[in-house]
Amino acid sequence: MIRFIPYNFNMLLKKESRIVGKIKGNLLDNNYYYLYGLRIAEDCRGKNYGLELISNYEKLVLNNCNIKGFKLNCPNFDKKYKLVDYYSKIGYEIDQNANMFFDDISIIPMIKKFD
Repeated sequence: MIRFIPYNFNMLLKKESRIVGKIKGNLLDNNYYYLYGLRIAEDCRGKNYGLELISNYEKLVLNNCNIKGFKLNCPNFDKKYKLVDYYSKIGYEIDQNANMFFDDISIIPMIKKFD
């Protein structure tokens, strides 16, 4: 059985009695919610647990906050944009207007806006 357990605007993903994932977030000044700390146990990767965890976490935030969207910084250390494509599956896009600037493409700011 899989359970999503919210705590203090963080969320755990539990499979049976084992915690296999977690995510955290904070409200930013400009009414966006910044997601960070997404972790999935190595032996549980590739099973869409990360996407499910993000989706459930977004629902938790949206039920409790009036925001314009979500932001995250996507690691791109291998320069193959794998995680950029991963987050694109659930509506995130590269944030062309990010106020954070990185010297290279190892970190890609992403955003999911609500109209």
